[in-house]
Formats: sequence, structure tokens, C-alpha cells
Amino acid sequence: MSLCHIAVTVETDNVDTIYSFLRKATQSCDTVVLIIGSQNAEVLGSHLLKSLTLDLVAKVRVLTPTDHNASASLLQVLSQVRFDVAIVSEVGTQPTSELYRIVKEAVATDPSSFAFPMGPASDGLDRINLFHADFVAFSKDIIHTLQRIKPSTPLTFLHTLKAELYRHGEGRVVMHSDESHTNLREFSSPIRYLGVPPVLSIVVPTLDAASEKTRSLIASLRVSTEDPFQVIVVDNGNAPQGFSAPVNTAIRACNTPYVVVINDDVQVLPHWWSPLKAALDDGELVVFPTTIETTRYDFSAWCFAMTAHAVNEIAFSAEFFFDPELVIYFQDSDLLMRLRSWGKPPKHVQESYISHRFSATIMTKDPELSSWINRVIVSDRDRFVKRWGPEALVEVGFSATLQDA
Repeated sequence: MSLCHIAVTVETDNVDTIYSFLRKATQSCDTVVLIIGSQNAEVLGSHLLKSLTLDLVAKVRVLTPTDHNASASLLQVLSQVRFDVAIVSEVGTQPTSELYRIVKEAVATDPSSFAFPMGPASDGLDRINLFHADFVAFSKDIIHTLQRIKPSTPLTFLHTLKAELYRHGEGRVVMHSDESHTNLREFSSPIRYLGVPPVLSIVVPTLDAASEKTRSLIASLRVSTEDPFQVIVVDNGNAPQGFSAPVNTAIRACNTPYVVVINDDVQVLPHWWSPLKAALDDGELVVFPTTIETTRYDFSAWCFAMTAHAVNEIAFSAEFFFDPELVIYFQDSDLLMRLRSWGKPPKHVQESYISHRFSATIMTKDPELSSWINRVIVSDRDRFVKRWGPEALVEVGFSATLQDA
């Protein structure tokens, strides 16, 4: 069974680090594909190809995506490479020969799944988290999943791939990462702020606070948020109230300089918060990150941030942040229209990244709940149109002739 290792470089990787990785990876893999993501990609790639020994040249493919679309470049190369299992990581992650063997066996057992390592026990909820795993592996049988992967730069490719696999299905945890590999460079751990007052409140409305979605979100927040924060989870599963009511309740409980509202079907990616904070500090009222799957560039309201001062400035009323009569849909569009009318529309912050399982929050197999949701959405639509007009409905991406559910 042939194994292909796909590795992505970052700016801090030098020639020695990359060369050392290639020497070790080619001892266990049939093919190594190197995606160079540095600013001097073409020069570095040319230098590497000239310095590789003949035995390495036979196994190594070097990609320097000139159009910055690493996804398309990789798919083209994979169509020309013979492999049964592919493993993807950064150059700084070097699996052992034993882990290569375990990964091949795990993927071979279930070719329709993917595999990734479990994190250290000290990471708590984060230890089974695809987005913070050092690598991910998959079989050629699910290459069709990659055919739908979104365009990406070399530096965002690994996260983009993980997001597609995350949507594809459940992965298999293959081994504790502390026992499975040795890092060629040290990775800093997030600072824990024990006893330090939070500066950020993260509001999470949910129908099930104990769900896998909510636990995965909290796990990703714990690993990837640089400032001390508190999570306010509003669980209204026993008596569904939609979106506005729990968010309004939670925002009233916030006592921090910054507030983030985030759906429970989101996972944040490393360093997601700092760019949003910087944009707020520069005077923006509402900011939102890049969603790897797809970003609604006027306002991706499944995750947005604001300052405490902005909360008071842009709230629907003195008592409610969102209009309480917009129960499930259109409260974000209502906020968008208000911000536009004031000349301060939400700001997309390209440097911040998240992943989002679209519509997973309101998807339900309960026919009674589903019927209630559909009726409320129509009511929300009618109230939004009454306030802003049918042209606003089209402006925010809906049909002016939307039929009743």
C-alpha cells in the first residue's frame, strides 16, 4: 500500500528544516509533495530541487503555486501520483515510521474515513479535535471530497482541507500525539489565564449544550483564543425560543470590553481572535472572520465581534440587542441594514479564520420542531420586509417572491 506525504511550509521554515523533513519522510513514504508557502516560493523551490540527491528527486514533488491556489495545484499533482493513503501536515510535523504504519492500517480498515492523532491529555476537550491535530490522513477512495475543496493559499491549505473533511464525516483517532511524532520546531501552547478577569465574552446560543457541536466549539475556543475569555452558553433546547431571545439574554450578562456571538456549529481556527480585536480597536463597530467553506462578505453573522460600547450603540433598543420579534432568521440582516444606514457596515477581517457547518444549528429530525421553525421563518421574513422593504430582502440574498414554508 503506497503512502504519499503532503507537507506545507511556512515562513519560518528554512532550507535545512525542509531538507531534514524530506530526508525522514522519504524513508517511510513512496512520494512526498512539498507545498512551499513562503514569499520566496519560486526561489526556494528551485534551490531545493537543485540540492536534492537523486534518490530524493525520484520521490519528491515541489509545488510553488503561482496563482496562490494551493488546492488546485495539489489536485493536479495528486491526479498524476500513485498512492493509496495520503497524509497532510506542515513541514514542522514529522511522524515516526511507526505512526506512518498505524495511519496506513487505520485508513485501510475504513477507506471512506480519515484519520488524525489525538492531542495530549492535558488539552482536555481539545484532545480529539481535527482542527488542532498535527496532521490528517485519508485514502484515495475519498479523493472526490478534495475535488470540492475551496481555493486556498499555501498557508491556509491545511485548514481548508480539514474543513472539507470535517464536513465529509467522522474521523478516526489513531494515536496520542505525544507518542506519535517528534516536532522539528516547537509549537507554543496557549496561555492559561487562571484568576485573571476575562476581557472577552463569547455568546453561544444552542439547542443542546451537551452536543458534540457545542463541545467541539468550546474545545477550539480553548486552544485558539489568545486573551482571557468567558463562554456564555444559552441552552433553550427544552423550550425553543429561536436565536434572538437567548442572544439578547446572554449579551445582557456580558461584562467584558469585547463580545463575540457565535453559532454552536462553528469551530474557530488558530489565531482567530487577534485580527478581530485589532479591527475593533481601530474603530470598527462590528467585525467578522473569514469562513473557510464560504464567506458571506456583507455579513457572515454566524460569528461576529463587537466592543461593549458598540453593543450599546447599535442595539435594537435599550432592552434588546436584536429585535425579539425576529425569532430565528433576519435578525442579522436587520442589524446589517441598521449598520449600513449609519455608514458603518460590518467589516470582514480576512486574517481571521473559522469553519462553519452550515445550517447544522437549526437542522432537526423532529417534525413538530421543524414545522415550528418553518412557520417562524416566514413570520420573521414578513417583519423584515415590512421594516426595510422587499428590495432589502433581495439585497441580503433572498428572493422577493419567497414562498411561505
